[in-house]
Amino acid sequence: MQARPAQNPLEMPEILDIIAPHLYDLGPCLCVSKLWRDVFLPHRWRHIQRTIDDDGDRIILSGPRQEVLNNHRHWVQSLTVYGPPREIDMSTYPNLHSLWIDHYMHRVKDKLNYRRVVEWDLAEKLPLLNKLSLDYVYVESQLCQALSKHPNIRNLSLGRAKVESSATLELLEACKNLESISFKDVRFQGEIVPIPEDMVYERMRTLELVGQEKLGYSQVLAMIFHCPALESFIWGAAYISVRISLKHPFQKIRWPRLDSLSISKEPQDPEVASILRGIGSCFGSITFFRLSGLLGPQASMALDSHSSTLVELDFQHGYAPSDAIRDMLCSCPLLKILRAGNIAARDIAEGGPWVCQHLRELTLCVRVGKTEQDLQPLVFEHMSALVRLQRLEVPIENHEDIDGALQFRLDCGLRHLANLKELTSVSFSQSGIVLGVQRLGIEEAKWIADNWKKLCELRGWFNEDPEVLVQTIDILKYRVHVHVARSVVH
Repeated sequence: MQARPAQNPLEMPEILDIIAPHLYDLGPCLCVSKLWRDVFLPHRWRHIQRTIDDDGDRIILSGPRQEVLNNHRHWVQSLTVYGPPREIDMSTYPNLHSLWIDHYMHRVKDKLNYRRVVEWDLAEKLPLLNKLSLDYVYVESQLCQALSKHPNIRNLSLGRAKVESSATLELLEACKNLESISFKDVRFQGEIVPIPEDMVYERMRTLELVGQEKLGYSQVLAMIFHCPALESFIWGAAYISVRISLKHPFQKIRWPRLDSLSISKEPQDPEVASILRGIGSCFGSITFFRLSGLLGPQASMALDSHSSTLVELDFQHGYAPSDAIRDMLCSCPLLKILRAGNIAARDIAEGGPWVCQHLRELTLCVRVGKTEQDLQPLVFEHMSALVRLQRLEVPIENHEDIDGALQFRLDCGLRHLANLKELTSVSFSQSGIVLGVQRLGIEEAKWIADNWKKLCELRGWFNEDPEVLVQTIDILKYRVHVHVARSVVH
């Protein structure tokens, strides 16, 4: 019996369906064969973008021609319109699931066009619409009523919008059936009305409030109390300062699905401390904390109450005092990631042992005073407790501070790190920029090659002596197979 010839995978519609979403230009694929055309043609028209410029006298369009769109309108599922939309753009696509209108009102006179637009019946024109995104929109009662009447809209995004004071409560009412809300730079005219006690957002999974100047901490916290099925909450301002993720049995009783909470506020110590205490009382323990700005004494004390559950701490875009960083290393047993700034070797010496033995990633700039060189072995001894460490980044601020940097040399205590067998990456740079010089010698290179067998990346400038530098790189490169970034320090 003859074996059946193997089928070309590229002649199987199922395979082509998987490939199609990853291709940038589907035009050439339509010309390969009839099979390819039949498979790729619906993907070609699935997402459409149009730009509309209405200068009052004429309408300038860019994108597919309307007569061509009419022939393929049943395949269009996602539409993006840049500029004030026309009625034909809202009523042509019976299977549209996602609509994004950008720069809805980029001129004052567009407000008149908007009043005409909101009279359209979204439920009748776009019955399958699931996601609606509007930028630069003026929220009035007409839009709120259209949202309330639509049976399938579950995701609403408003960007740089203005909400009439008379429409605020109607907007909150229109959102009752939504699963996702994103308000970015939305301006509420007049006073923010409190949410009625009986208004519950039973379907709400994701809530994002960014740049809401009038929404205070108590108002936002009160709002999420009306969302029992919440999974993710982001509250943002102009500058990200606090991001918190949490899981706790107490919080799971009230919000069983919630596992991500982001809060951004101006980095003022009392407010950050108030947030940490409030989140703790409402949600339980915090597992992830990111701060941009200064970690003040009040916030540091409030954060310390969560030390037993913290898993990740990120201060790379902020500042935490040296003693606060030391206390975290000494009191956070579950910590896996720590990205921090400067810590004084003197503070490490005065503190207790590091208990974060689950640490996988550490970014820490250790500062050693000119008269404190004898503290370097003690710093390495503390590091030796991090037996699960995989990524270590030890930057310094600039080339002139090399005398104050922790030196990875055997005579400074490097031997203490022999038990860090899981290290895969060590860097003396920050964000890809070499900021300082180490004084690694040939003996250090041989020691690294012999002890850190899993090391696959070593970045930085290792020695100012060109001859020693070349020999060091050769030893590391051929014995450990590491990649050395040979950036020049000025």
